[in-house]
Amino acid sequence: MYAISRIEAKPGIWCWAVAFRERGKTRYKSFYDTKCGGSRKARAAAIAWRDAQLTQRLPLTYREFHQLRRSNNRSGAPGVIFLTQV
Repeated sequence: MYAISRIEAKPGIWCWAVAFRERGKTRYKSFYDTKCGGSRKARAAAIAWRDAQLTQRLPLTYREFHQLRRSNNRSGAPGVIFLTQV
């Protein structure tokens, strides 16, 4: 599932965690089985929260997406690459 994972917060205490990044900000929330009334209800709550958060956000525009600086970028400018002559 996109952005949802099952984690053991403490020994014997399980939860569903929702985490995703959006325009440099991390969105995170956890849904504990004990508070939500079981694993299935916690999972359903996590999915509902994730879907609500994603529908409120606007997707990146074509230009914004291509102007992101990648970790493997060595030129320092988005979209600029270095080609060597062979």
